[in-house]
Parts: sequence; C-alpha cells; structure tokens
Amino acid sequence: MPKKPVVSVVVPIFNVAKYLRQAVDSIINQTYKNLEIILVDDGSTDESGAICDEYAAHDSRIVVIHNKNGGLGIAYNTGIRRATGKYIALLEPDDWIDSKMYETMVHAAEKNKADVVKSCYYSYSTTNGEKNKPVIPFDMRYMNRVIRPSDKFDTYYRTSPIWASLYNRKFLIDNDIWFLETPGASYQDTGFVRKTWAMAQRAYIVPNCFYHYRTDNVNSSVKSQAKVLCVADEWKSIYEYLGARFAKNHRIFRILPYQMLHTYMWNANRLGGNARREFIARFAADMRPVLESGKLNYRCFDNKAWAEMMTYIYPESRWLKIKYTLIKMIRPIFKVKIKHDKRVVFIFSIPIKSTPIPTVK
Repeated sequence: MPKKPVVSVVVPIFNVAKYLRQAVDSIINQTYKNLEIILVDDGSTDESGAICDEYAAHDSRIVVIHNKNGGLGIAYNTGIRRATGKYIALLEPDDWIDSKMYETMVHAAEKNKADVVKSCYYSYSTTNGEKNKPVIPFDMRYMNRVIRPSDKFDTYYRTSPIWASLYNRKFLIDNDIWFLETPGASYQDTGFVRKTWAMAQRAYIVPNCFYHYRTDNVNSSVKSQAKVLCVADEWKSIYEYLGARFAKNHRIFRILPYQMLHTYMWNANRLGGNARREFIARFAADMRPVLESGKLNYRCFDNKAWAEMMTYIYPESRWLKIKYTLIKMIRPIFKVKIKHDKRVVFIFSIPIKSTPIPTVK
C-alpha cells in the first residue's frame, strides 16, 4: 500500500497564547495523521513560544522555529521553506479546524492531481452571542470538479482565503509564489491568494466547511489602523507578478480591477480618522486611472457601492456626495443589488427586474 503524502501545516504565531492551544489541538487531532506541524514563533512576548515548545516535546511531528519579529509574510515563508511535505496547509493561530479537513482535502488533491484544493469555511464570533456561520464563497457549479480559475470571470473572481486551502508544494515553488515580506505588515494573504488562484492549472473545490475563522480577536493584524497602505502594496505586487506571466490582453487583467476595488472599498470602510483620509487619497490615486480607462462597468455594481466608490475617487465633487446621500435615503424604497451574477432592481424589497451582469471575457 503506497505511503500517504505528508502535509506540512504552517502556523505563524505572535502573541496568541489565549487561542493557541485550540489551534494546535485541532491539527494534532486530525484523522489524517501523516502531518508535519511547523509552528513559527514570530518573536512572541507572551507565553506563545513556551506553549509551542511544550507541544513539540510531546509530539515528534511538531517543529518549532523561534524568530525575531518580522511580520506575517516572513513567518509564513519561513515555514514553507522549512516544509518537506508534498502539500502545504496554512492555519492562523487564533482559528481551528474540524478533524476531517486534511483527510478530505488530501483525498481530493490526490484523486484529481490538483495544484490547489479549496473548501468553504465558518465565520466564528462571540460578539453579541456565539455565532459560527457557514460561508460559501463559490458557485455550486464549480464544486466537486476540476477547474482552471483563470479561464472565466466567476471562477477567478471568487475564491476562499489562503487558510481554507491545500497547496501542492512543488506548484508553489515552481511558480515562485511567496508571501510579500513587509515587516510588521498585514494583508499578505491578498497577494498570495490571487497569485495561487491565477497560476493553478488544476484547482478543486470541496463543498464542506472545515475551517473556523475567528473574527472577534481584537488583536488581529487585519484590524490594525496603523497599516493602512499595506493592501495597496499587495496589489502592486499582484500586478507585477501576473504582468510578468500573462499576456497584456489576458482576461485576468479585466477581472483584477473589480477585485482590487472590492478590497479597497472594504479597507476604506473599516478605517476612521487620519488613517481613513490617508487611505482614501491612495484609493483615488490608484483607482481613478482604472475607472477612466473604461475597465470598470457600473452595471457590475449595486447603485450604493458605485456611488460610494465615486465619492472616494472624486472627493472634490459635491454632486457625487449629494447623489450618494440621496441613494442611501431612498434605499428602503428603491435599490439595485448584485445577487448570484445578476443585477436585481428592488422596490420595497420586492424584486421587479433582473438582468445578467455584463460578462468580462
């Protein structure tokens, strides 16, 4: 009987002693046992490092690397370089996974010779009561089958985060896919997920939810307002990486502006004060040439999102600010939303018209 392939699980760790045991226990308790567990302590100042060493003393599959604090990208890359397994899995240290995750995903990878396997996941929070909500980021049409994500708009536009995934290590190395090593920065998953999803020739999506993504950790790097431009650095690296590997007229470059805008809008809406003003200035500088080149079609957006975006790109326009205010006022009566690849017009929450969004070929 052939030996099962090794899965190298990389866990970047910085001051997460409160959650770390749950994360590591969920890896140890996987039904798939052929694991290499790489705990990268990124200069923690709490008990995280000691907890890592404690686990390593009792499980020979665990490797602990103690680094000076360098940031998430450096920690992930350190673990991937140390990995010896056929497959790479990534786990955030404040999250946890169900016991059959790696068994299911390795089976899918081996059976389908996949570069990347992705799954759905849970969004977990204890704010206002405990909630563990399933998140299904994919169209059901593309589950349980091999796809090449860059072939179509909807397959490349939609993906799940880096951690609800299994990667063939040779695929990552051969395509020179690494995390951006910005010291102390966040959002390094932005570039990694777009590069892997673009380069994958054989991707497979399983419909199960295994990964529990914690959203109530106030110390999570994604919540930091001190790192407002990191996401822009990620998008710069995405365009440089894909620009060196795809023809200029490839469909992927007609999809990227929509993803970039979505990321920028999310970042702008989470910020406040000077951080928000600083990022909005970068938002306008980066997105105005994209808009004016005709690469964004307003029919691919709901009316509120489009109007909000325009106020960011043209902050000097009083008319756009008035228009955005009016749209927010009338939304209880009239609104346009994007639902399941269709542009739907609602009056008093009743859908009255539905048209397919324009195809980006």
